[in-house]
Amino acid sequence: MRLERGVAGSRYSSSLPAAQTSAVARDAADRSQTSDANQPDYNAGQSAYATGRFVEALRIWRPLAESGDPRAAFGLGLLYDLGEGVGQDAAAAYVWYRTAAEAGVVAAEFNIAVMCDSGVGTARNAAEAAVWYASAAAHGIARAEYNLAQLSPAMRFISASDSLSFVFSIAVIASPMQRQA
Repeated sequence: MRLERGVAGSRYSSSLPAAQTSAVARDAADRSQTSDANQPDYNAGQSAYATGRFVEALRIWRPLAESGDPRAAFGLGLLYDLGEGVGQDAAAAYVWYRTAAEAGVVAAEFNIAVMCDSGVGTARNAAEAAVWYASAAAHGIARAEYNLAQLSPAMRFISASDSLSFVFSIAVIASPMQRQA
């Protein structure tokens, strides 16, 4: 599997419009911006990240992520994934991406799928990778649908959309069990 650096910045991200996050993620981000007038908001961290001030982004995003902002959790995942402002740590990246993915950040869903698929930052788990690929594909990430179809040699005998439907059905049934573990 080819790991790519995409719009969202990580080694795993596919091309993803920045506006493509779930309502849950947007609601949490809105709460984080209004929760404390003295606390910088996510956008201040994004600005710091975009201008290469990674330690400042870390300082801003960590308390936001710890208080439930999924975009900040995704940002921390990027920092640890790429080793920007912190030592590169795939296991820490996995934890923060997973937090963001469980809150509905689509880019994080894709990153978690690739990490589970490849065993980077976590134990290799094809079944969990399939769940996250299916979720990311359902949110419009074409690369996730492709990776899902490539996940198992047995899936190569059916079309990508058929395999997506099959695995997505399993993902819907298994997701409460998978995500509680």
